[in-house]
Amino acid sequence: LLINGVIRDWLQLVRASFRDHPEHCIAVHCVAGLGRAPVLVALALIEAGMKYEDAVELIRRFVPTQCRMGTFLKQLHFLEAVIDQHSP
Repeated sequence: LLINGVIRDWLQLVRASFRDHPEHCIAVHCVAGLGRAPVLVALALIEAGMKYEDAVELIRRFVPTQCRMGTFLKQLHFLEAVIDQHSP
């Protein structure tokens, strides 16, 4: 699945970036601004050990419009289902 490859590549990039340069940050932006960037950030936070609810709340503080529109949560739930379905 393409989406699995994108998520896998994203999480590998995040891990490698912070392993090699823990003091750095990563800027994330999607073209339409409709939720993809916040979803990728939330997935990275969850992968790093943050609770789902805490990751969503953190994203809501910085991207309130996305989260109110519901697009962010819909995409996050979809991606979580895909990950769960295809995890070893």
